[in-house]
Amino acid sequence: MYDEWEEKYNAANTFRTADNYTPKQDFIEKEKKLITIDYLNLLNQFLDKRKALFPNEKTVLTDDITSLKSKISLQDETLIGNENYLIYLLYELTKNDDRDIDKNLKEIDAISTLKPSQFKNRLLFNYLKNNIKEANSAETRLQLVENYADKITDSKLNKSILHIFKTYERLGRGKIADDIIATNLDSKTFSLTNFKGKYVVIDVWATWCGPCLYQSPYFEKMALKYKKKTSNS
Repeated sequence: MYDEWEEKYNAANTFRTADNYTPKQDFIEKEKKLITIDYLNLLNQFLDKRKALFPNEKTVLTDDITSLKSKISLQDETLIGNENYLIYLLYELTKNDDRDIDKNLKEIDAISTLKPSQFKNRLLFNYLKNNIKEANSAETRLQLVENYADKITDSKLNKSILHIFKTYERLGRGKIADDIIATNLDSKTFSLTNFKGKYVVIDVWATWCGPCLYQSPYFEKMALKYKKKTSNS
């Protein structure tokens, strides 16, 4: 694995664009980091599988692999938006956490215990934002904000995560929808309140969108199906 990584890592120094241009050095350095991260993620997958097969044996890393791991910082702000880097980072932060709890909780706990820094602020903000979005209940969202929002010490990011939380709370299941004023095909104005007590489906699409056009007949079929149901109720 190390030999294959080394070959690709060194090849990044001679990378050329399709127009035969040499990228700037900062681009090359980032590309080398991303190559390294890919192999470190493969390494961690291997270590997990080996641990499952041989739980009583300890895997000793070679000096080459140890030097490979040293090339990636666990607080690299330039990589904070890269998915593979986050996979590697969160694995490293939680690999010794043997608690029988949800994986996401382990990860956010680990992030919250990092030393105060802008890296921690940005990482915790992004992680909280995604978990608030994916939360399946208002209680889960509230718990996330109450437990972790105040650990974001950057005032702008802190206000932003609270704004995101309030937005999802306002749009959550069971909440009254904001009124919408629109115009129908007959140029008549109507509002969402005109349909109170009825099922309302909002389909957002565009004439230039291929998948939208493909889906349109199915949507119209469902609209007719539920229109008959509501008219009979």
